[in-house]
Amino acid sequence: MVLNKAETIGTRWSDAAAEADRSAEVLGLPVFPVVAALAARTRTTTITPADLDTLRRHRHRTDPACTLLADRFLSAELGADIADRRALLERWDLYGVACALTALRHDPALTARQLLQILHCASGIDPLHHEIHRRYRRL
Repeated sequence: MVLNKAETIGTRWSDAAAEADRSAEVLGLPVFPVVAALAARTRTTTITPADLDTLRRHRHRTDPACTLLADRFLSAELGADIADRRALLERWDLYGVACALTALRHDPALTARQLLQILHCASGIDPLHHEIHRRYRRL
């Protein structure tokens, strides 16, 4: 079972993981928390130089609370680059942008490729992917 849109459950990933565990107990099946939209984007899209510039520009300037709502992230108070921030949201959604900003706060030297790998991991897709492959190998 897949618990999609896991980023909307609680305030941190552990809340989604706990909900997946509760659901697994009730259903008697493994349940995987996933952010499918982000997982798909990390396979089909790249982080552009413009994306990386905008993210780096806002990594310290943007309070993490500004990524709780799209309107906050697009606020004129954060600067005149509203179109750049809107483009980030269109490509990566709010959860992806929040994850990217957090990663860049911890390591501003991350490359676009490294950041893409972090976003892929943040999607939660790998455990589901491994489980699907494990089951196919059994057939």
